[in-house]
Amino acid sequence: MSGVPWQVKDSRSNRASLIAFPGSLNYDQVPVVAVLLTINTENHKSRPGRAFPWRAFVAALLWAFALAAWAQADILAQGEALVRAGRYADAYQLLEPHEDRLAGDLKFDYLLARSALETGRPGKASFIYERILAQEPNYVGVHLEMGRAYLALGDYVRAKLEFETVLRFENLPPGLREQAQIYGKAADEYIAGKKTVGYGYAEYGFGYDSNAQSATRTSEISVVNGNTLILPPSSLKRSDHYHALSLGGELVHALTGRFSAFGGGDLRSRWYNNVDVADFSALDARAGVGYSEGATNVRIGVNGGRYWLDHEKTRDSFGLNADYRYLL
Repeated sequence: MSGVPWQVKDSRSNRASLIAFPGSLNYDQVPVVAVLLTINTENHKSRPGRAFPWRAFVAALLWAFALAAWAQADILAQGEALVRAGRYADAYQLLEPHEDRLAGDLKFDYLLARSALETGRPGKASFIYERILAQEPNYVGVHLEMGRAYLALGDYVRAKLEFETVLRFENLPPGLREQAQIYGKAADEYIAGKKTVGYGYAEYGFGYDSNAQSATRTSEISVVNGNTLILPPSSLKRSDHYHALSLGGELVHALTGRFSAFGGGDLRSRWYNNVDVADFSALDARAGVGYSEGATNVRIGVNGGRYWLDHEKTRDSFGLNADYRYLL
């Protein structure tokens, strides 16, 4: 949420205090707004009949902003946790309904774009990445992912430019530089007109999760009619170390000078040392055809996926995608 200044004046000393909401509020910042409001409006007691409605209106307005900030922070926290865990389909389902309200927030835009890219929506991802780069042109990770989106859309020239942009940054982490080089090579091969071009990746990670199940630490939860639900220890917040593995790639074959076919897939898994119920795997596949002539680029495809939690299948997904781009 962009900075929204509010000015509350002291009627006796004619002083003014500025209350501003920063781009993202921490939970401990929100109550301060109410405290500032109380301090700056308390001096109207001499005119209760006129001051009270004004104070009530401003208080309600500020609390509305506070509640909105709480809700936004909660959505971003959940989305970030899902993206970090590699649960991109869940992250996209959580974030996409809030795009109209939260678009423009850099963190929200990045999480949504990354989720879109990793779930076979490169067209949507590229538009959001452009929105991010308009605000932060030196966001090097976004340049890399923008290049990946263009690569998936068959816009190989723009993809190459994005990867070259990444390589011009100094002091790049080795992993980021290697990715830009690999994807850049794939873009070069596409541009050179090779009949079949592909790329792939493999990643392994080891880490620590402070809340493997995204659960509450409170064992008692109030439910309807004043009843209390007692959660078992296995359903409470637990931390654990984990291993993560990601594999994937894509092949593109030129059918004619204008038409091409593509197919690819991604497998992501995370397993914990002790909290087995939080183990998950996600398999996503995509295939389709592309058409390119001059400045026109069209790509139509299907995608499907399966998700396992604690080694049990919990969800299947299927979708259709169509992207049309015209280079200006």
